[in-house]
Amino acid sequence: MKEDILKMYFEEHMKQKDIAEILNVTAQYISKVVAKDNRYLDEKSLRHKEARKRKAEYNKEYYSTYERKYDKSSKEDYDKLRALLDSDARQMSVHSYGISKDAYVKSNLGAYTQDKNGNLVLDDNIDASYALPKKYKRNVKKLYKEQVR
Repeated sequence: MKEDILKMYFEEHMKQKDIAEILNVTAQYISKVVAKDNRYLDEKSLRHKEARKRKAEYNKEYYSTYERKYDKSSKEDYDKLRALLDSDARQMSVHSYGISKDAYVKSNLGAYTQDKNGNLVLDDNIDASYALPKKYKRNVKKLYKEQVR
């Protein structure tokens, strides 16, 4: 019986599980018989290499035909987020200390009101950090009544 096991495993290249089913014995018994043979380590290494080769071929075929499905809305959302991040990166790179005062005020326009001269003044009801400018002078020419006719 041991000769049959060794013949099936080494010459016919059958799996231990299949040999066990044919001979009506346990897979553990087949494993013990095969492991005692001198050819076992070489055969195990050969089978491992073949399995790796099959897996590599499968992966190559799978990835060559695989197409990731994108939802149109998620692609649009991603593009919008990417554009926003690019814009923020440009603003942050303008000054070495961080975002410019102009960009900071523009991003927080809701916290400001416009005074009679066209400048922006921080709303008194807003509890803001010291970094937020209290008054922001805009480059707006003051129009006199005689110019507005």
